[in-house]
Amino acid sequence: MPQSTIPASVSTAAAAAVPQARSKAGQQLISGAVSGFAAAVALQPLDVLKTRLQQSDYSKNKRSILSVAKGVVQEDGVVGLWRGTVPTLLRNVPGVALYFTSLQSLRSYLSSAGFFRPTPSPSLRPLPTAAPSSSSELAKLSAQGNLISGALARTAVGFILNPFTVCKARFESNVYHYTSLPHAFKDIVRDAGFRGLFAGFTASALRDAPYAGLYVVIYEAAKEYGSALVWRGESVPLPAVHSASGIAAGTLATVVTHPFDVIKTKMQLFPHEYPSLTKSTLQLLRTSPRVLWAGSSIRIARKALSSAIGWTTFESLVRLLRSS
Repeated sequence: MPQSTIPASVSTAAAAAVPQARSKAGQQLISGAVSGFAAAVALQPLDVLKTRLQQSDYSKNKRSILSVAKGVVQEDGVVGLWRGTVPTLLRNVPGVALYFTSLQSLRSYLSSAGFFRPTPSPSLRPLPTAAPSSSSELAKLSAQGNLISGALARTAVGFILNPFTVCKARFESNVYHYTSLPHAFKDIVRDAGFRGLFAGFTASALRDAPYAGLYVVIYEAAKEYGSALVWRGESVPLPAVHSASGIAAGTLATVVTHPFDVIKTKMQLFPHEYPSLTKSTLQLLRTSPRVLWAGSSIRIARKALSSAIGWTTFESLVRLLRSS
């Protein structure tokens, strides 16, 4: 029987695709890490204030954002607003890098496998022939594909890094007075075993999965619209499109998922009082339904700004690295 042969051009292309894929993943990891670092350092004070508001007992003492900020500064000085920056960086820098990389890999797989093919928006006229189809560095999917890929990537990364999330919440509060990360880990394991490092994960997943899914859906839709304006000659800078899309997506997704953020914080700070998702929810509702929105304004501002900084930095750096 004659042997089947593979054309040289095909084998050469396949060989070249491997280093290109590795290079692409490396660019996404670097870009994601830098964007995570920038957002974490710039916005850590908002995380501290949100945690302090959520740790309070609203039935006894309702505090304003300004009074909480004054209390932090009086207790620890201005530097106190950056309490928990180390665990935040250890969670966010690899976390954002892993999230962007896993999200892109998952979307690329779904796209190449023919799942969740996107349909053009009927509200937008066709772009000029010479214009790129999208400004996004992500593979194109339908709204359902955006929802599923965002939720899966965020939940998986959240599980891996949940121990740092628990430490972050405890460092930001004034309930615990840890001197170092090893001290925090030892105390958590001694008090609740290794399960303590995953306290609040269910609430985190119920917050992060819909948040990430809704975020990607809204972000891609807003960016598609903004990109169409750019390529039709409107004087709108591409980074401005990414930032505006990030702010819109972050704000809307945060509003929907905030109650689970409050439950997560309670479970991580007071694991004996809030041992499970159901008991925590019922206990907070008995206190006051308003408790589930504690710190919502700060989280909305923080998420909107973080989304704008993170996605703008990520997309801009990926483009810069690919062009260099």
